Amino acid sequence: MREFFKSKLFKILLVVTACLFGLIAFEIFSDDATIFKSAMRTAIQPLIKATNFVNDSVSGFFDNIFKHEIYAEENVLLKKELAKVRRNLIELDKLKNENDQLRKVLDFKQEHKNYDIEVANFVSRDPDSIYNFTIDIGSNKNVAIGATVMTNTGLVGKVVKVSNNQSTVATILDFDEQIPAAINLKQEKGIIYSDPHLVKQGFCVMSHLPKITKAAPGDLIYTSGTSNAYPDGIIIGTIVEVKLNKNGISREAIIKPAQDLNSIKEVMVLKGLRSK
Repeated sequence: MREFFKSKLFKILLVVTACLFGLIAFEIFSDDATIFKSAMRTAIQPLIKATNFVNDSVSGFFDNIFKHEIYAEENVLLKKELAKVRRNLIELDKLKNENDQLRKVLDFKQEHKNYDIEVANFVSRDPDSIYNFTIDIGSNKNVAIGATVMTNTGLVGKVVKVSNNQSTVATILDFDEQIPAAINLKQEKGIIYSDPHLVKQGFCVMSHLPKITKAAPGDLIYTSGTSNAYPDGIIIGTIVEVKLNKNGISREAIIKPAQDLNSIKEVMVLKGLRSK
């Protein structure tokens, strides 16, 4: 056998075999080798699909990034526009409130045209009383002690101290205040005063009501006009409860002031009747 591998015949067969493989390779890689090409296409088709999938995924990923940036920019612009609209609405609302307030002042002055009225602004709270406060007009505007102070909503109190350009107002919740009052349409009268147990809730009391009274929750209370301190017919507040007095022979009503005394920003001072 060893001699065969060393013989010339083996060498000739080896050369022939090499030539045959060469021809086969030529056929395989030539343009006419359609079968081989078809086989190769089939073999690499999954690879082509995988490549396309990766390409689409990468493209979609970057598209989403770009779209996200665009959306983010649009969102910032929209927020700026929304903030601008809100500022405009706030400004319009402020102007509307100012116009409404001016209209109410004019209406009030028309209703009380016999009185000399001055508009004043809240300055600060009285440190000795949680409800009394200072306003920004005084003797420079001819304000005098005893002048009635109110808003278009209802009675606030009266002036108890005056300087050149400021005045101190004692509200209806001040313990020294006693205001003659009447229940609307029911012809029953009483006295408004401040109760230590109710003042922290912002309520006052109407006393001296008859034991059998027509007063009921929801009734409006007005100044009665029997006092020189306050003009007749100014709303004081609303009854929230009617109960028997401690003496057992009369009733009293708990009153919620018409004007929230903690939120006052502007008041009207009735300086007195106009001189004819």
